[in-house]
Amino acid sequence: MTTRPYRLLGASQLARVAAAGREALGRWRGAWFVAGADACVEARAADRTRAEHRDAAPLVRAADGARWAAVLAGPDAYRAAATRFAAQVGDGWSARGELTPVLRGALEECFGALAEELLAPARAQPSALVEIDAAWRAGSGAAALELELEGARFAALLSPALVYDLAGAARPSPRGGLARRIDCIQGRTIGLQVTAGSADLGIGSLVSIAPGDVLVLDARIDQTFALTGAGGTPLARGFLGSRAGSKALQLVN
Repeated sequence: MTTRPYRLLGASQLARVAAAGREALGRWRGAWFVAGADACVEARAADRTRAEHRDAAPLVRAADGARWAAVLAGPDAYRAAATRFAAQVGDGWSARGELTPVLRGALEECFGALAEELLAPARAQPSALVEIDAAWRAGSGAAALELELEGARFAALLSPALVYDLAGAARPSPRGGLARRIDCIQGRTIGLQVTAGSADLGIGSLVSIAPGDVLVLDARIDQTFALTGAGGTPLARGFLGSRAGSKALQLVN
């Protein structure tokens, strides 16, 4: 069977991604909106946001095959930005009006520029050759920045490679240069465990079992089993299988 990495994003990693997102949003607002525009940033694992932005067409900027950012702006976000544009130039355009092709093109450039800011300092060209569908899966390592502009919410989807860069970016160390905790522990190993089931036996049966006897467990072979870490902390679930002659677990969520 084929396997894929399962990356759990912790609160500290998401906080660093959100901080990087706020910096990028600040640069974007300063470049496109006079005196800035009200906005906020929150980072979440990508699979927790898909349903909220399924109707938004992604505006992708890709630095390479793995490091990319896609802004998911729906009609409400487009109208919020258009209203701000109109106010800046003294135009009487109303949010109830139709978006002209010229205005829509300008808004696409506007939101696309936000994706480029998230990829700074690499200035990328638009590309659609990225695995956006895979990024929505649980445990993909991708993250979504929940953004707000003039009361309208939209999102930016960040590839796992970009999330890794942002979450692992060097920050000033407190207390005279102490190493960050993640740098101290990320090279350590941790034991993982999969329990395939259990069985209740009477004492008499237990003392009489012998090689060749079959114990019936309380789980079916075609169901998923829990992957746990230290202290029994649940991390994921998957199907039992084999790979390269060894027992294996294919993660599904």
